[in-house]
Amino acid sequence: MKGLAAHYCDRAWGAANEEFKIKGAKDRDEQGKEFFRQGKYQRVLFGANDDSGHIVFHDAWITPESLKGDGKQGLVLDVMTPHHGDYYAEKKNEKGELLAPTDFDDPGEDNFDFLME
Repeated sequence: MKGLAAHYCDRAWGAANEEFKIKGAKDRDEQGKEFFRQGKYQRVLFGANDDSGHIVFHDAWITPESLKGDGKQGLVLDVMTPHHGDYYAEKKNEKGELLAPTDFDDPGEDNFDFLME
């Protein structure tokens, strides 16, 4: 939830005020550790490596009333069509190199084997 809120802050509020942005430019602290520069408000709200933010974020939880199972909300069945089954299964070519995903991969039945493991 924290990452989602920080991203929203960066994109929505940062468009109007630079101090809400995650600036994206990398910098190094006194110990040489790499970090992203932040606007003043972004840092106060969400924290940084050397200081925690002022908002406490908790895990997201599913509420029982959202699990109606009516196919319109809550947890519902979904269909997944992995077009790059060989890539996800980490299959290798004759040279022992991992196969890269391509636009020509077949989403056929044999590509679902990695899901069953």
